Amino acid sequence: MIVIKLNEIGQTLQSTRKEKGLTIEDISLKTKIKKQHIVAIEEGDEKALPPRTYLLGFIKLYAKVLELDIQDLLDITPTVKRSKPKRKQQRTQPINRSSTKSSFDLKGIIFILTFIFIIGFSGYLTLGYLFSSTQPIGENNQIESPTATENGADDVGTSEDKKDDEDNKDDDEVEKPIEEDEKPQLTIEEDNTETDYYYYLSSQEPVELKLIFSEPCWVRVTVGDEIVHENTHNLGDSFEVELEKDAKVRIGNPQGVQFVISDVEVDFFEDNSPKEAHFKLVTDEE
Repeated sequence: MIVIKLNEIGQTLQSTRKEKGLTIEDISLKTKIKKQHIVAIEEGDEKALPPRTYLLGFIKLYAKVLELDIQDLLDITPTVKRSKPKRKQQRTQPINRSSTKSSFDLKGIIFILTFIFIIGFSGYLTLGYLFSSTQPIGENNQIESPTATENGADDVGTSEDKKDDEDNKDDDEVEKPIEEDEKPQLTIEEDNTETDYYYYLSSQEPVELKLIFSEPCWVRVTVGDEIVHENTHNLGDSFEVELEKDAKVRIGNPQGVQFVISDVEVDFFEDNSPKEAHFKLVTDEE
């Protein structure tokens, strides 16, 4: 991920331009960047500039005219470390997990209702016992059978067990969607050689490929056995295609293009010699 400190970059570009005796009009003619965008870059006014990907292309062109090293000008932090070729990397989109607050609230309410029921039933039995003990024993008065009391207690215990089983069932039903959501929607594995970059894509939904151009660049896109796009693009251009089959993209100037797969930026070569990108759709059976 490239961190753009626009204020510092703008000051450096402005001071270097003045040292070389160049005007804003000179820079605009050499880079084809609008004068208001050049002024906005030097003043650090990000609101007056195009999106981040285009802004990076403007800065590269401006720095190239002033003969500045773009690596020294930008604070660069790679999203994935590159080492030797044929190293595989895997990325997974972050998964949003639903809150379990509702399950805790439900358990709390059930616990309170159960506690109130037990207290109320115990009080009812106590009052009944005290009331019956104050009456004289006569011919029509019958002593309550202990067996009946025990059966009542058994009924209460059985009712509580059923209530606990229902509580556990409700908890399982509330937490079940969380387990279903834990499966990632898109998985990307990368593998590269000196001239080719491979992307292995596993997704439950259609995969969208977007190319964003920051420099002039020739490109040819082949999906399956059919060439669906071939053109030379300039700064600010973009191209999108939905991948239903394996695809291959031939790039004339790799450092002038950025690949975005279903809103996820991925790495690619950063030189100016022709390279190829291969996109392989991986199914569950594979």
